[in-house]
Amino acid sequence: MRHGEAAPGDDDAQRPLTDAGRRAVSAVARSAGRAGVKIDVIRHSGLVRASESATILAGQFGITAEAAPGLLPDDEVRPVIDWLAGHDDSGALALVGHVPFLNRLAAALTGASEQLPPARFAPASMMKLVPRASGDSLVVEWLITSDLAGEE
Repeated sequence: MRHGEAAPGDDDAQRPLTDAGRRAVSAVARSAGRAGVKIDVIRHSGLVRASESATILAGQFGITAEAAPGLLPDDEVRPVIDWLAGHDDSGALALVGHVPFLNRLAAALTGASEQLPPARFAPASMMKLVPRASGDSLVVEWLITSDLAGEE
């Protein structure tokens, strides 16, 4: 999931969600809940806007969210891919972060190019990736945006 719309500010790490950003993340979280989405673990970048988005998402699913390294906007995707490969699959995992990182991660996981990822993460959008039958990469199962969830 990409964080919702953030307020402008000089300190990028401290920019909170706008009211519209909170509403959009809430709408996407509610839409996911109504659709039967299951999330057991939420990790976020630690930046305020991602933390706030993750907390809203976690509230929908009755769980908590924790900061994790490697999810900042300009971080390299390889360490996260390696971490995901070692993830114990004990539950559904949601990552809450930023572009361009999420676009690059989705491209790498699906075998797409960075210039043409499987989808571009709009603010407050959530994408589910699942393994292909061949097992060599992932494929987009669904994408929820705030527009689709009924919030602009």
